[in-house]
Amino acid sequence: MKRAPGSSNARAKHLSHMGLPRRTCATLIERGLVPDMPLPSLVYAIVGMVRLPFVLAREAQLAMGYDFMKGKAIDAHANCVIQLLMHR
Repeated sequence: MKRAPGSSNARAKHLSHMGLPRRTCATLIERGLVPDMPLPSLVYAIVGMVRLPFVLAREAQLAMGYDFMKGKAIDAHANCVIQLLMHR
C-alpha cells in the first residue's frame, strides 16, 4: 500500500514503531478477549477508534454538537472504547 501524498516520513516512522499496541492487541487475541483476527487490522481498528474523534473533533462538534476535547468527553470516550472492547 502506498503512503498518502503529503504524509510525512516522520509520521510513517512513528506508526511503524507501534510495538506496545501490537503486543497489547496480540494479548487480547491470545486471551480470547477479542475474536481471532489479523493483528494489523486489530491494531489499526483500536488506534482509529481511540484517536479519530480527536482528529475530527471540529467536525464532530459541528455535526453533532459534541466537544470531544472537554475533560468529561475524553473520559467518556475512553470508557466507551474499553466497554466496546471488553463487552461479552
